[in-house]
Amino acid sequence: MDKQSPFDALATDVARFTEGDCHYLARAIHERTGWPMMTFSDRFGPCLHAFVLMPDLRALDVEGPCNIRTFKRRWKSTKIAEINWPKLRSAFGPPEFGRYTYARAGIIADRLLDLAEVPCV
Repeated sequence: MDKQSPFDALATDVARFTEGDCHYLARAIHERTGWPMMTFSDRFGPCLHAFVLMPDLRALDVEGPCNIRTFKRRWKSTKIAEINWPKLRSAFGPPEFGRYTYARAGIIADRLLDLAEVPCV
């Protein structure tokens, strides 16, 4: 079954940014808004998934804005932490899907923010 974003991202985009390159989308949104990049964490550091935290305390990733409690349940994790780009890139590594990831992250970030009517800084 293909996942589908409420913002009509392609199923391949949802897979790409929930199963490997989430940190590139989080960075693209962060660069446009200044919102903090977040990750789930455990005792060893960043793990599982990266996203941004909106000013209204909702999480934002490729699947759209989500109440933080629901988001934590969806990802079966409870501890989140703010993270900067060098640490995030070090934890999650280079793009799994190559150079295409950079361009697509920007397109999806713009689309998410446009459809959510969020002004960029």
